[in-house]
Amino acid sequence: MKKIRYLPFGYTIRNGQTVIDQQEAETVRGIFTAYIHGASLKEIAEQMSKTGPTYDTGKSWNKNMVARILENPKYTGVDNYPKLVDIKLFEAAAEKRQ
Repeated sequence: MKKIRYLPFGYTIRNGQTVIDQQEAETVRGIFTAYIHGASLKEIAEQMSKTGPTYDTGKSWNKNMVARILENPKYTGVDNYPKLVDIKLFEAAAEKRQ
C-alpha cells in the first residue's frame, strides 16, 4: 500500500492527534544538524536515500524534499504541531540558506 504524505515528515496521526514519529523525527533533526554543519541539500538527500527512512514509498530522497524540511516552521512547534527542533537550530538553518 502506498503511503500518501499529508503531514510534514516527522509526524503521524494517532487517535486523531498529530504526534511525533520517532524514527522520522530523528531523521529531521539529523537533516538540520548536517545542514548547519556544511552538508549540501544534495549530499543530505543522497545520504537519506542510502540510510534514512523513506520520505514517500517508492521515491528516492531529493534536494527539494530536504529543502521543504529545512523551510518548514512547524518543526519548531507552531500551528499545534509537536516541537521537533529548537528555534535556534531552525533559525541557523534559515540563515545559512540566505
